[in-house]
Amino acid sequence: MIVILNEMITLQKTTDHQLIAQLNEEVQELHARLFPQVFKPYDEASVEHALKKMINNLNCYAFVAFQDGTPIGYMVLLIKEQPENAFMFARESLYIDQIGV
Repeated sequence: MIVILNEMITLQKTTDHQLIAQLNEEVQELHARLFPQVFKPYDEASVEHALKKMINNLNCYAFVAFQDGTPIGYMVLLIKEQPENAFMFARESLYIDQIGV
């Protein structure tokens, strides 16, 4: 699936965990620098492994934004299924797990 956002930027569904891992480095390093008690420093091998596992899940959708053919951003979305319980009906929600521009 390719969505044209404007004449120069397109959004494309992907399973390329390596490309998303590369785009994630800047975001992960920023988070690790600002909140070192929460976020780990970027580690290419472990991030690639985690993204590959995540993206292969049927409830996961990954997209990369391209400007003139160059990747400039990404997002990883998860469909969260929540079963019915005594308080709520069963439902699905869209969760933005990763985003970087």
